[in-house]
Amino acid sequence: MMKKKAHPVCANAFCAVALVALLGGAATAAVATEAELPTLDPAAQGEGASEAERISLAGPDAGEPMGPETVVSVGFALGGEPRYLGSDEMKLMAQPMLGVRHGMFYLDSIQGGGIEYVTPAGLTLRAGLNYDDGRLEEKSLIRPGSESLKGMGRIGGTVLLELQATLPLTPWLDLDAAADFGLSGYEDRGNRYRLGLITKPWMTETDLLTFGFDVYYTDKDYNQTYFGVTEAQSQRTRFAPYTVDAGVSAYAVSTGWMHQFDQHWSSFAGVEVLQFSNRIKQSPVVLDKTQVVAGLGLTYSFVW
Repeated sequence: MMKKKAHPVCANAFCAVALVALLGGAATAAVATEAELPTLDPAAQGEGASEAERISLAGPDAGEPMGPETVVSVGFALGGEPRYLGSDEMKLMAQPMLGVRHGMFYLDSIQGGGIEYVTPAGLTLRAGLNYDDGRLEEKSLIRPGSESLKGMGRIGGTVLLELQATLPLTPWLDLDAAADFGLSGYEDRGNRYRLGLITKPWMTETDLLTFGFDVYYTDKDYNQTYFGVTEAQSQRTRFAPYTVDAGVSAYAVSTGWMHQFDQHWSSFAGVEVLQFSNRIKQSPVVLDKTQVVAGLGLTYSFVW
């Protein structure tokens, strides 16, 4: 039966959908290959673990040794997301993907690089570096932005430290907490925190269906950077001045489905609906209080 994992805080909305497609098959390839290869020393044989949640993947089973194999995943994802947080315009995204996992370590084109550890009790801990693209004043195929933000100024990119902990409460329910902190780059980017529950009502040898609920808390710097309007910005735009304090910024519900075709090929489809809190809804730059992200992907994974 497929095993479980939670999703990280991604630098942008579409990355979360693409991440499952990229890494969902990686661990399965490690498990499948492990079953085929003979092992002379049982102590040297590691087990990869796998599974995709609403928007992510995990690592090995709790208490099991990390495998020495290097698992490579290549894939492609298609999806749609708002042009920026609060936008009433959608854009289509096409995302090529490449990921490498070796034991506790990972490096990929979606969530950056870092380390992941599973305790004997089943608690999954992850720490890594990633990048927030910021926001532009014009439309972009890659970065968030819209011409409706003309005069607001560009929000520069930021190197992030991402931390995550996932605790299995039952075989079908996980508690998931994550945070990202700006390390360098745009100094007023601020920090973001997420607390959520992930339920797995349907799990088979080849399929996993998940539902999730998340609450996002963002500090004053983050809210003012992405949702506030200064006096200077107001003079250059049609937006009235607006100041946002720290607090709960959004609630989200999501669902995802992962299917494993064989030891190499896997697919994923998912959708997330995010509803801004009252403090964010009132921002002049928020043109749509409900944000929807959807996507699907296909990956090929192998042990190198």
